Amino acid sequence: MADNERDLMDLDHTGEIHLPSDMPILPISEAVIFPAMMVPLVLSDTNLVRLADDCLAGDKILGAFSQRELGSDEEEDVADRDLIYRVGTAVKIQKMLRFPDGSMRLLGQGIARCRIKKFLSDDPYMRAQIELIE
Repeated sequence: MADNERDLMDLDHTGEIHLPSDMPILPISEAVIFPAMMVPLVLSDTNLVRLADDCLAGDKILGAFSQRELGSDEEEDVADRDLIYRVGTAVKIQKMLRFPDGSMRLLGQGIARCRIKKFLSDDPYMRAQIELIE
């Protein structure tokens, strides 16, 4: 199957985008990903590498959501999910490279805007129920 055919598998015959109802959540610092945008991602945390491995074994789609920094007046025990903005982008992994130090480089492409409806789990990485934003 040609690469461009595989990229169109997220669309049905009417051109509508279909995303899984729940997906792994990748927190992104200091960046925002938009639909159709190609973005390089560097993962060095073991849980995030596992997230990417699970995505690659499945539909290759993850949710990329910007994460805000802790304010100077906030406590350090704030949960990671409380720092994540609720609107982000579904990203399809296009390419992957592993490095000897255990890190992983991904090339992803934004598919569509999506919103977190509710978090499902935090271990070993965040998963959330999402909805497509038209």
